[in-house]
Amino acid sequence: MIAIELYIGDERLDTFSDESVTLTDSIQNVKDIEKIFTSFSRSFNVPASSTNNRIFKHYYNSEITSGGFDARVKQPARIELNSMPYKTGYIQLTGVAMKLNRPSSYKITFFGDMVKLKDAIGESKLSDLLGLGTVTYSANQVMAMLTRSADSFDTLVPLITHSQRLYYDSNNIAQSDEKQANLVPSSILNGVYWNQLKPAIRVNTLIRAIENTFPILEFTDDFFKNENNPIFDKLFLWVSRKSGAVENLSNDAIESVIDDWPNGTSFPNNVFTSIYGAIELNYPYSWANVSTWRYTLTYASGGPYVVTIRNLFGQTVYTSASTNSNLIINKSDLNIPNTSPFVVLVLYVTTAVPVTFSQIRFDGTYNDPGVVFEQYNISANNVVTSTEFQFSYSRQLPDITIVDFLSGLFKMFNLTAFVQDDGKIKVQKLDSFYFDSPTTYDITEYVDIDSHSVDSALPYRQVKFGFKDTKSFLANKYGEINNKAWGLLEYNDNSNDLSGSLYKIEAPFGHFLYERLTDAGTGNQLNLQWGYSVDKSQNAMLPAPLLFYPVDPPEDAEQIQIINDFNADGTPKTKTTRRPAALPMNHYQTTPQTSQFFQLNFAEELSEWNPTASPPWSNTLFSNYQRYITGVFNPQARLTNITCKLPIAIILGLKMNDSIVVAGKNYKINKITTNLQTGKSELELLNDYYTIAE
Repeated sequence: MIAIELYIGDERLDTFSDESVTLTDSIQNVKDIEKIFTSFSRSFNVPASSTNNRIFKHYYNSEITSGGFDARVKQPARIELNSMPYKTGYIQLTGVAMKLNRPSSYKITFFGDMVKLKDAIGESKLSDLLGLGTVTYSANQVMAMLTRSADSFDTLVPLITHSQRLYYDSNNIAQSDEKQANLVPSSILNGVYWNQLKPAIRVNTLIRAIENTFPILEFTDDFFKNENNPIFDKLFLWVSRKSGAVENLSNDAIESVIDDWPNGTSFPNNVFTSIYGAIELNYPYSWANVSTWRYTLTYASGGPYVVTIRNLFGQTVYTSASTNSNLIINKSDLNIPNTSPFVVLVLYVTTAVPVTFSQIRFDGTYNDPGVVFEQYNISANNVVTSTEFQFSYSRQLPDITIVDFLSGLFKMFNLTAFVQDDGKIKVQKLDSFYFDSPTTYDITEYVDIDSHSVDSALPYRQVKFGFKDTKSFLANKYGEINNKAWGLLEYNDNSNDLSGSLYKIEAPFGHFLYERLTDAGTGNQLNLQWGYSVDKSQNAMLPAPLLFYPVDPPEDAEQIQIINDFNADGTPKTKTTRRPAALPMNHYQTTPQTSQFFQLNFAEELSEWNPTASPPWSNTLFSNYQRYITGVFNPQARLTNITCKLPIAIILGLKMNDSIVVAGKNYKINKITTNLQTGKSELELLNDYYTIAE
């Protein structure tokens, strides 16, 4: 009989001598491949002894309100067998059994260490992450980030548009409408609108933000946070919270200076002047003799706004109430003494969203009897306040829980995780886990040869690997033509007559098909590739969270033309040219390199950038599953169920990646359930064919 010792923190609980305590452990179950963050758990009872009453602080007494035991919170715990460490994890109190109005026993559940990940994160979303910062969302900033290389920056702007269709035609430069953009640099106002583009952020930056937001969590750098792992380190997430254009989701106020006044004056006495955005009363004219100083703002569209007027020294002389209608500001509204020697005023408009004024007019009248009389008026027409605002990465991230986001990454790359002795969460590929210093245990002598079974290891006829969302225009078109989703793999070992169910592994992400551009005028292929975030009707769409690789083009890549400012009616006003350095792709280099033929598809698809690449990008997301899945589908694969009574040395040392030998045959552990008192274990064993499958 094995002595079970159960601790909450450093306090040992009393246990029933005849209570059966069993734990079930599995790292990846052949019957449920996509299940991750697996962690053993089991409920059992402990007596309501004086020791346990003290530890649980008489939880059965609901009148204890101060310093009582909080059953809502899992408590750090550990199990020892014969005073030797066995498992660490957490205990949660789930109830108290009462007899004759007195406590009889406490019901508790023991959870494995990995429960701390789900408990810490809960239902938190990516938008709850801390420390991701902000960036000014403006034409200049977007164009600067468009030229950032993923080798040097954790945030950048990829060439992915939310509405405009991009093309390149050097023979017919003029574009027909705002829904499409000819990227050819030219003297006319063609090109992609700057606000068609949104930032992206490195996924490893999000992993570090998860650690910073939830300090109890720390991942190892085996797969995450590993700069020498380009398959993951070069992966970015498109920061898109809504379909269409970026909006100021933080509702932070934007202050715009009204500097649209025409410069200069044609009035003979030169009393008033408009210069560099200011209205000036020229020296030596007196403020006391100004009979009219009036601003008239004629509101056209947008949201509420506030007007602030400041003098040359930045001092505020007027602030309006918030309004979304016309506004008139007179001299009497301004906090300016009549003795002021000179007056220079600048008008500002503060708003959370851009506001359009059909006209902002200034009227001035100066009346110095016997000396000078002058009337002055000037207008700024079709004024649009600034579209610049602070783009908060957290607020703009896709609407997905952190657990679902991590689960999606685990599904894509077939990762597994467990908590190390140092408390860090070790994340690695399943193949790496199984080959990470396993120990071989020959348990033949402990097996109950009178009772075992051999079952089929294949509970399904086909496994389907894909993405949640392949509805973007080009990916959808691919699906219609090829009768399968872009990047989808359906695996059945080329056997169409298998029995069982269909098993589906779906990553909760969007997946785009990108387009490499050709000059329609010359037929030449260009070093430009872009993404198109619209649906099959070419309307702006919000994809599921989109993962991609931003890739530097060759040094001689073409520049593109960008519209960086607009008139009040939305027509292009000014332009510039840039060479994009973040072309979206489904592989992280433009040319396959030795041993790095990876593409971000489950199926082996032709590259959008180089469909004739030799060798092809044959290393896919399915490659992460291939050994395991081909082993399961191997006709010789069996799931062997055995009963054995293991010595305590094996129970204490056995890890889920260890190799089991029974009667000369090698197995991997699919699941193990152990009675800790008797040492009796039920093992589901998968024969080890998959370790040599290619």
